Amino acid sequence: DSEGFHTKATATIGIMRLNREREALTNNHIRDALYNAFSRKKLTKFILKDGSEPAFYFVPKNFAKGPEGKDFRVKYPTINKMSDKEMMAAWKKGLEEIGKDSLTFELMIRNNSTTEKVGTFVASQLEKNLPGLTININKQPSGQFLKLEKGQQYDISLSYWIPDYKDPMTYLGMWVTGNSANRSGYSNSKYDALIQKAKHLGQKPKKRWEIMQKAEKVLLEDVGFIPVYQYGKIYVQKPYVKHITQRMLSDIDWTRAKVLKH
Repeated sequence: DSEGFHTKATATIGIMRLNREREALTNNHIRDALYNAFSRKKLTKFILKDGSEPAFYFVPKNFAKGPEGKDFRVKYPTINKMSDKEMMAAWKKGLEEIGKDSLTFELMIRNNSTTEKVGTFVASQLEKNLPGLTININKQPSGQFLKLEKGQQYDISLSYWIPDYKDPMTYLGMWVTGNSANRSGYSNSKYDALIQKAKHLGQKPKKRWEIMQKAEKVLLEDVGFIPVYQYGKIYVQKPYVKHITQRMLSDIDWTRAKVLKH
């Protein structure tokens, strides 16, 4: 309750990769159901409580503005969000198509307290909302986690992505076929073509922006992975300290900081 307590969304996005070498995860309806079967709002509001926000997107809010000065998220604030009824219909149809009445997946997570809280919550929600689904949690040290993920030795992995530069392509470029950061075997020729086209539209920024927005929509409607939440952070700043800028990529800009008399 302190007036110096603040939270802020960052540019990091929590995601779940889906290993395309697992037969059930190649089914569009199964992926749609998994994508929609847990409450991102409850996760961020009651579990994390640190300024994190639910994400039905990959390029975060307030990260990059286009040539017309609008945030990337304005056109598609959420993508592939289904009602509970639609989610259940997708799950039932998916099970029918693969000839099963139950499924078991292993959710691989890093061995740290925050990831364990998120993984436990998501697993319980998936099991509760998708009849016949069992989720077993597999905790791994960070180094081993990355090794297993890169080798696609997992079913579903709870991971995250931190941008390298302030442009949507730092998120979208990783999902093209064969990219080393893909780590899931995801491949979509339509998506690949859109990303390739966007990379050659440097002289047409408005068109490039529109193509990237379309590509993200294709990626998430195809459930190339499952976005979970946009990370938040907690910080304390006394009310008499002014003009400190909390940035999304670099932590803090102190250059105009001022401490007033108190």
